[in-house]
Amino acid sequence: IKNMLNLVDYKYLQTKGNKLIKKKKNIHIDLGGIAKGYIVDKVIEYLTLQGIQYAAVNAGGDLFVLGNKKNDVWKIGIRHPRSEDEIFGEVSLKNMSIVTSGDYEQFFFIDGKRIHHILDPKTGFPADKSISSTVIAPDATTADALCTAIFVMGPQSGIDLANSLNDVDAMVIYEKSGKLQYKSSDGFAKYNFHCSK
Repeated sequence: IKNMLNLVDYKYLQTKGNKLIKKKKNIHIDLGGIAKGYIVDKVIEYLTLQGIQYAAVNAGGDLFVLGNKKNDVWKIGIRHPRSEDEIFGEVSLKNMSIVTSGDYEQFFFIDGKRIHHILDPKTGFPADKSISSTVIAPDATTADALCTAIFVMGPQSGIDLANSLNDVDAMVIYEKSGKLQYKSSDGFAKYNFHCSK
């Protein structure tokens, strides 16, 4: 892990015209942090060009809701991160994307510690400040990228980032003294957030 951390830094990549220049030869680029969001946006773009006015496109936690024929908004449940069959809360959206990242989809335990797939680029180990993060944004690519970043940053810094951005809202679920807590951005309430737990 220590050796790999020497390769983690966006400053080791440069673009020149349509070329990508790596300053260190062993660097690899993984677009997994935004790929699903980008695909969702492209599907919505295609559907819109075909004249579709009502749709919900979901790619494993990356969701975009377009219009709604029966209601003005879509009611979207945010999964409870520690109880698979329950929702933590719900929001109401229209023509927006909502993305949730969590430590509960891809994980295993070692000596009672949850080891999950969202890594902190500063340590190389699983990020440990959040349990899940949810981002609402005008497009799924933005929501997907920010969701992972906010998860790693944790509730305070992550929500500060969301509050500094236009048209982006977020909520982070974290654990404090053995209990689940959440922190949300200033605008999150406008989506009629209702906490179920």
